[in-house]
Amino acid sequence: MARYFKKMVGTKCYLSPVNPDDFEKYTEWLNDPEISQYLLVDDKIVSLLREKEILEDMAKKTTTQPLP
Repeated sequence: MARYFKKMVGTKCYLSPVNPDDFEKYTEWLNDPEISQYLLVDDKIVSLLREKEILEDMAKKTTTQPLP
């Protein structure tokens, strides 16, 4: 089971670091026209494999780069 570290907490949700295990949920969101219309991917279809690769790359970058 994935662990989430709440970095910013709001009244309805919280933000946490990227978790590659969530690739299925991210893919669902990115392929939903109601959500993607506000993003730069609204004209693209994102596959599960590609989204998993993207999230793994993002997670590596956030864990290996020092804070400013």
